[in-house]
Amino acid sequence: ISPAARAMAQALSLLGEHVDVELVETVVGAEPGSLVQELMELEQFAFIHPTAGRSTHMRHQIISEACANTIPKERRRELHKTAMAAIASRYGNLDGRYEQLAFHAERAGEDSAALDYLWQAGLEARRNSAAASLNLIFDRALVLIDRIGKPAEDRYVAFVLMAFASTVQLGEFEKMNTHLPRIIDLARRRGRPE
Repeated sequence: ISPAARAMAQALSLLGEHVDVELVETVVGAEPGSLVQELMELEQFAFIHPTAGRSTHMRHQIISEACANTIPKERRRELHKTAMAAIASRYGNLDGRYEQLAFHAERAGEDSAALDYLWQAGLEARRNSAAASLNLIFDRALVLIDRIGKPAEDRYVAFVLMAFASTVQLGEFEKMNTHLPRIIDLARRRGRPE
């Protein structure tokens, strides 16, 4: 395939299942409307399904993974950073996009930003009574908190308290019981009974 189509396939592989073509244009730095030829080429070689309106997606997960594996590490980080900025600037209301932003922030190496986006996603899941989603968001946040370390301790406490009721409703008693002693200890050490 042509270099331009390859760049598009690589970007598509990082942007998720259903991708707005205009977002791809922004991420790869193309002029608006200039990717028609690349879309047709990717469709012809069965990389993507036919474009529906202004949206497209990869034909198979294995194709997406193969395309992602051809992207050099620094270029991948750059694409994730560009995708994060494009999504944040493109949509006035980010509701429903926080997990996507967290994914791109984490892959761009911006763990603190990813944790902030997961916090917003967690609040959104709690408002929508989406306990299973909140449980998954909480697990993802714990990985980031562990990686960030001490600067994320306050966010750790907040996440445990936010996720506690929903997670216990799912029957995750043992999981939450491992976190409560740690947040009590942090509260005592910092003199913060609230």
